Amino acid sequence: MTTEQAKEVLRIYRRGVDDPLDPELVSALELVRRDPELRSWYDEQSAIHDSLRTRLRALPVPDDLHRRIVAGNRRSLWRSPLLLSAAAALVLFIGVALLWEAQQPRYAFSTFRQKMVRTAMGGYPMPLMTNDLKTIRSYIRSQNGHADYALTPALEKMPGEGGVVFPWHSRTVSLLCLDGGKGRDIFLFVIDRKAVTNPPSTPEFATIGRLPTASWVDGDKVYLLATKGDDTFLRSLL
Repeated sequence: MTTEQAKEVLRIYRRGVDDPLDPELVSALELVRRDPELRSWYDEQSAIHDSLRTRLRALPVPDDLHRRIVAGNRRSLWRSPLLLSAAAALVLFIGVALLWEAQQPRYAFSTFRQKMVRTAMGGYPMPLMTNDLKTIRSYIRSQNGHADYALTPALEKMPGEGGVVFPWHSRTVSLLCLDGGKGRDIFLFVIDRKAVTNPPSTPEFATIGRLPTASWVDGDKVYLLATKGDDTFLRSLL
């Protein structure tokens, strides 16, 4: 994992909420321990998160707020100095949070690629299993996935295995699984172009872990193709 990839993971890490045993998080925190510059960056980010949480939790709430709302005493309620103070603090908190969020980059394509390959290699639930490509497309559409994906002529000839739609950091990912024969599973991941930064401007080939991959952009979609076959087989699918 590179420093930039670690930052992508740590930017959304919520201590005490997210799973500390997540493999990506474990790798990122290990890099923090070994890299003083990254550790300094992470400490600063953690301080921002903690400050925002502290401000939100400190917002005062009148003890009789619920009773006054139920009673419909809206005029006196909104004239309350305590509530006005709380509202002002809340507006300030939201403004700071939005400003901080706007300064954070979207997720890097390289991080997305590594995570998807680990998903393919590690196993995942497949709610739909069928060899019919039309049925797979219909299922992905029914799950609000990217059903308008475009297959290469070679992929169009492959029988299906199944499909699934799942989230990746609040982004939607569609996965189409195909049977390449001879035990060669084919994985095609599809995500919105705007969901990742720095997708390949031209088709890009890279071996991630044990899987050769090909990546490209077509319209408003980014495609990641991975296979348990070799690089020659992968290229024959494009």
